Amino acid sequence: MDNRWNLRKYKDRERYGRFKRKQLPLHECDKQLEEISITIYACEGYKTGKALVGVSNSNPSIIKTFFDYLVAIGVPTSETKIRIIAHDDLDFNIVRAFWTNMFPEVRYKGERRRQTKSKRNKLKYGVAHLEVCSTQLWEYIMEKVLKMFPSG
Repeated sequence: MDNRWNLRKYKDRERYGRFKRKQLPLHECDKQLEEISITIYACEGYKTGKALVGVSNSNPSIIKTFFDYLVAIGVPTSETKIRIIAHDDLDFNIVRAFWTNMFPEVRYKGERRRQTKSKRNKLKYGVAHLEVCSTQLWEYIMEKVLKMFPSG
């Protein structure tokens, strides 16, 4: 009985497309932009999961460079999301406005507040996480990372 139920559940999911991967129209781009972006990903990117490509940083130019690379290789802007983490004593309207003005075409995923422990070294606009959920893109970028930085 359990096996039939699992098979029925699988067929329902298959019918509704939950097991189908989204195919992104990835292609090559400018070599210099690719090298910079792959280096950024190797230093600041998410490498543990196999479906989430993301970069976290407080410097908007680093996030913008990686975003430009994603657009250049063919990732639709509708697939990208941005999440913000900032100290709880910052004005979140200003922080949110800063990042959403920097990336108006990216979906805003939300924010997380961190408790302030120290009065020094506080980031003015918090940290932004730029994310795309795609196994195909993760494999594409990790292949480039391993080509650029071969492990001994």
